[in-house]
Amino acid sequence: MLYMHTNLHFALYAILDKCSFACCCYAALQVEDAELQARARALLPLEQLRLESQEAADLNALLGEQQPAGSVLGRDDFLVQGLLAFFKRDFFTWVDQPACELCTCPTSGIGMVQPTAAEVHDGGGRVEAYTCSVCQQVTRFPRYTKPAKLLETRRGRCGEWAHTFLLVLRAVGLDARHVTDNADHVWCEYYSAALGRWVHVDPCEEAWDTPLLYEGGWRKSLAYVFACSRHGASDVTRRYVLQPRALPSLRVQVPEAWLAATLARLSSPLRAALDINTRREVALRDAAETLQLMSLEDGGMGPAAAANLPGRQSGAEAWRNVRGETGDHVSTPHTRDARQATAYQRACDDALPPLFAAAGRITGGACRASGEHRGGQPSQRALRAFDGSLSSKWLDFGGGGSGGTAWLEYQLLPKQGPAVMLTHYDVVVAEDCPERDPSDWVLECVPEQPSSGSSSESSNIGVEWVVLDQRRGECFGRRHQLRSFVVPEATRIASRRWRLRITCVASPATANSVQLACLNLYSSTLARHVLHGISEQQRLQDVAPTQQQGLQVAPTQQQGLQVAPTQQQ
Repeated sequence: MLYMHTNLHFALYAILDKCSFACCCYAALQVEDAELQARARALLPLEQLRLESQEAADLNALLGEQQPAGSVLGRDDFLVQGLLAFFKRDFFTWVDQPACELCTCPTSGIGMVQPTAAEVHDGGGRVEAYTCSVCQQVTRFPRYTKPAKLLETRRGRCGEWAHTFLLVLRAVGLDARHVTDNADHVWCEYYSAALGRWVHVDPCEEAWDTPLLYEGGWRKSLAYVFACSRHGASDVTRRYVLQPRALPSLRVQVPEAWLAATLARLSSPLRAALDINTRREVALRDAAETLQLMSLEDGGMGPAAAANLPGRQSGAEAWRNVRGETGDHVSTPHTRDARQATAYQRACDDALPPLFAAAGRITGGACRASGEHRGGQPSQRALRAFDGSLSSKWLDFGGGGSGGTAWLEYQLLPKQGPAVMLTHYDVVVAEDCPERDPSDWVLECVPEQPSSGSSSESSNIGVEWVVLDQRRGECFGRRHQLRSFVVPEATRIASRRWRLRITCVASPATANSVQLACLNLYSSTLARHVLHGISEQQRLQDVAPTQQQGLQVAPTQQQGLQVAPTQQQ
């Protein structure tokens, strides 16, 4: 019996070592220092982020936006999304291999070197060495684990990113934990009071509530995933796998009951230090989480769909290829249907040039989409389709592939005046990847109901969408081409809510997503005269103004007009 027990411990230690469990627990406890949290808060634009998150929460509550389980996102959920964006774009830096510290030229790795005493003191027990391709200078890259040091360096790979973002989450007062898997990646979770569950957040990818990202997008195979916090350790593997029923065949190193009991014993000293009320609250959360995890089924999408999730975005392509995390898969309808829509966000289209208003451009509303890519510079979110700029775009990884669908929605706010009739609309394709261009789509609206006044039903469940216009086989001859389409008079109807539903992209066999630079909606028939001096009876397709400098409207031999680029000044 002793021999068997010892073997079980060795097996458990092997699992935990593969998951960097000790580092995970260490990071979780390090961030509990009050002085360290205060230092982190001082580096964050918290006042602005809290203001924006409150506005977003109010907007979604105003529009009645609900999550699949009927819950509504709270301010903290939008705050975390804002923190993710700030952290990735403005605060932390990714390092594949550091530049030469002497001449800043590229370097190449030469292995590990002995850490100095100062590096060990700051958690840099592992030090990578790189030699310069020009001056042969050796540059050291300590892999620091102490959040205090990481607040100074603000650079690293997924370990450093997760350690520091965990500190950020705790610094703003959220219950958070450090998560690690058996496939060499780490991330975080925070507890959402509004959703009543733990939510996945990955600062490297700027990913929020997409737990199936690693198996569905990166194509990793996970058998063990552990979460650690000041409250102890938990096995959360089922949340992160596509096929929970297959786990028993993958987890054969130790008995499941013994693993659960051992994790409980590891957590016991931390739980014992909690006051009785906190201990009771944590126990209730544990019970609820156990039920949530056990309810996950194979193929079930849960709060975040596995459908068409992207491969890894952080790190150089060569590095990602070596790790086998690029994904590069084509979507399938099976995993797409239950995708979770984005939350409503203000379209940020109030400051467009006056010519837009003269043309009857609908502005001042809110938007959302079937999905969006939060990465990139700038982010490729739904609101980017309405900002009138060619330097940004909306991208949805769920819209590509054979049978792919994606949608982009725009809605007037309740106090924004009466419903209007959509007369025509512009579609502008993005700057790259023509295979992602929309080819077939349906423009729809929700008719205004006299009895509803200015209120709005935001859920797609039970809402009757009416077709305004439908297109098939549309082609765009070049990047940033703008084409305008007229809504037939017979289908025009007063509405406050419209949706462009893209049912096919230009090349379903190769596209892994759908994207648009701009979608402009117009409610005035005067637009055709204001913009082009064309009467409503003419059957030409036309374009709308663009706020991009260096662009001009030029007619072509094709039906309609295009925006032709001029040379940069």
